[in-house]
Amino acid sequence: MNDLEREYADVIEKRQKVKEELIALEQTETIKRYFKLRLEWDILYNKRHDLYKQIQKEKLSSCKHILVNTSSGSAYNQTCGCIKCGVDTSILEERRERLSFEEKIKYDYLKNNYIRLKSTLTDITCDLDLAMALYSKIKEHHPNIDDETAIHYIKVALDHIRNVNVNDERKKSRAKRLSLKPTFNRWNEKDI
Repeated sequence: MNDLEREYADVIEKRQKVKEELIALEQTETIKRYFKLRLEWDILYNKRHDLYKQIQKEKLSSCKHILVNTSSGSAYNQTCGCIKCGVDTSILEERRERLSFEEKIKYDYLKNNYIRLKSTLTDITCDLDLAMALYSKIKEHHPNIDDETAIHYIKVALDHIRNVNVNDERKKSRAKRLSLKPTFNRWNEKDI
């Protein structure tokens, strides 16, 4: 017991010495400058965070959504997503606290806006990543294309993808050209 008490007293004494050194260091100009810069860093980080959130909300609000069906379930459980901005109504089925920062922005946007009111609804049913990749490639090659024509091109591309049977190596190559993950393998409507 005496050994423990001595060790305890020794720890208290050492902590007091460390505390005195810390107090002395805090009085130096370098450390004062560090604390000031650290505070400024935190303020700027929070401001950047808030501005980014506002920019993303503005992008979602100003997007003239083109919606594709992202599930082939019943009309009640049907989810859709925008091929322009990527907002996906399936996110509403998740618990908000489990979402990433980006997903929370989209979640909040969807909770506060009825997305279908200011959207072009399509009869396309496919994976949202695939539809976004096709739209992106179409816009890359035809930057001034109107939404209606882009939708038509996506339908043609999807018909071609679904009706032309290719081997797995060709599918990987296709995914790479569309900037999809190399493991992407949701090419058929039934795969959704």
